[in-house]
Amino acid sequence: MPPLQTVLFCLTVGGTPYDLPMAIVNLDESYHVPFINTFYRSFEAGYAAVEDGSTWGLIFLNSSFTKGLLALYGPNVLPRLIDEAKEEAKINIYMDNTNSQISATLGFTLFTSLERFLTRVIQDVEGKFSGVNIDTSKYALPVEIALILVFMFPVFQLPCQGSMIWVVLLSVLQGFCGMTFGKS
Repeated sequence: MPPLQTVLFCLTVGGTPYDLPMAIVNLDESYHVPFINTFYRSFEAGYAAVEDGSTWGLIFLNSSFTKGLLALYGPNVLPRLIDEAKEEAKINIYMDNTNSQISATLGFTLFTSLERFLTRVIQDVEGKFSGVNIDTSKYALPVEIALILVFMFPVFQLPCQGSMIWVVLLSVLQGFCGMTFGKS
């Protein structure tokens, strides 16, 4: 009987949800990304779609997203512009957290998609500024850890039972172990 219960449980509950609609508001005029999901012309319209349940979340790129990204990672990084550039280069994500399993699935999918997107943007920037050599491999682990922790705690509001320093330290050590035993 337990094997049958396990099979029935996995058939009914298992499986990753797919084709979940996301609202996207891209006000950035300088870099258009070919998204497959739903576009909205304003933040208010996209957020209303999340509130009424027609989409599971909203991805919002402000009008100076690429400018901020280039100011942070481009060839002419000026220290006085970094704080302003951080605000401009933000990708704001608003989620419908009524179903935690779908929120977790979307969070993971958004994280991996963001990683691919930023890789493409950096490659485009490297192509435009071919004289500048940006080595992104040394930033991969800290960026991945930061994105994972940001999605886990502030975005999905998972409780942290202990010091955040230990969580970060454990994540970094686990990342180094993965790099040590991973592909060369």
